[in-house]
Amino acid sequence: HADYGLLERVLRLEGRAATEEELKLAHTEEHVELMKLTRSLPGKELYRMQEKLNSVYFHNNSYEAALFSAGSVIEVVETVLNGTAQSGVAVVRPPGHHAETDEACGFCLFNNVAIAAKSALDSFCLKRILILDWDVHHGNGIQRMFENDPRVLYISIHRYDYGSFFPCSSDADSKCVGQNAGEGFTVNIP
Repeated sequence: HADYGLLERVLRLEGRAATEEELKLAHTEEHVELMKLTRSLPGKELYRMQEKLNSVYFHNNSYEAALFSAGSVIEVVETVLNGTAQSGVAVVRPPGHHAETDEACGFCLFNNVAIAAKSALDSFCLKRILILDWDVHHGNGIQRMFENDPRVLYISIHRYDYGSFFPCSSDADSKCVGQNAGEGFTVNIP
């Protein structure tokens, strides 16, 4: 806030659109192409498309907004990793943690955090990443994308209600701890 000089103490970054190559770090080509279609479909078609998904809203500008959301998260991560900033926060919409590899979910078209994490692992040759997901909802998309990857420790603090709270999946239970090489690298705290 202006009274505390906050804006003078932070580095404000320009948002940027994610590239299709970056989106495909976490999503299938089919999913990216389907989301791209939202730019030109008439309202009735968008409505039919979103009705097939779990809690998703589409508009002709949804794809562009999601590109900037994902790209801006990548930009913040890269700014920290290249030493320009010590820490960072990306305030973006639409959110991302519900988006699956091949499907939009929970108002999330692309999984911003997963895309940024995979980009960082590749571009900066990182050995490990911690993702702390503190939200009333479990980040089902992030968990599924990394549940086999021992380089990513995913911790989710969320409401569970024995699987009855959105996204209504037993994957959000504390007993789900990752799989195969990623076993022990998923921590659910309902």
